[in-house]
Amino acid sequence: MANSLNRFEEEIGTAVFDSGRVSFGEVLWHVHRAHPELELPPAPIFIDLGALPPELVIKIGENLHRKAVQENIRFERVAGVPTGGNGFAEAFCMVDQGNTSRLLTLQKEGQRILGPVQGFYQPHNIVLPVEDVITTGASTLEAIEVFGAENCIVHDVMAVIDYELGAAQRLKTDDLTLHRIFPISQLLGLWLEKKRITMGQYDKVMAVLNTIRTKLMPSS
Repeated sequence: MANSLNRFEEEIGTAVFDSGRVSFGEVLWHVHRAHPELELPPAPIFIDLGALPPELVIKIGENLHRKAVQENIRFERVAGVPTGGNGFAEAFCMVDQGNTSRLLTLQKEGQRILGPVQGFYQPHNIVLPVEDVITTGASTLEAIEVFGAENCIVHDVMAVIDYELGAAQRLKTDDLTLHRIFPISQLLGLWLEKKRITMGQYDKVMAVLNTIRTKLMPSS
């Protein structure tokens, strides 16, 4: 449960919980519908970043931008992975240039991410996709495929929360690097430290996520 989050990240992580957008129970994520053959246990937690207060979205955008600078991420355009990443990508751009001139958007129909890419870009522009939460990375790769079809380049991906279910490893096989603010283990550790959750809740969530991870990545 070692916590390597900085003070600003601890403030954001605590505010996410206090926003009331975290719930515990049995939830079916998209990965459950995508892999019924694996008989994954229901997820024990749901974190809805889509209805956070605007000021908190801005703070998260600031943190994403700070991390991009610190980690020397090269990019010319920024795009939210629809639809959860859109608000954070926009907040990132507002911090970056004070406007959204670098912002690109994608369409989503049902669970499918579609082109064409909306916004101003040129062939071979380097695009930085932004996710709200990332599980296996499947949606991210789908978005990257759309950018590739329009001759854009992706080297890095940013996410607010990584559920640590294999996304980083899956992206790495395509020479992509995942940069995340909150690995779920650190976020849960923070909530435990701040007395937002109990040890029982922490243990249950980690145990179920470990089971899901093992089923998704049996050779890891």
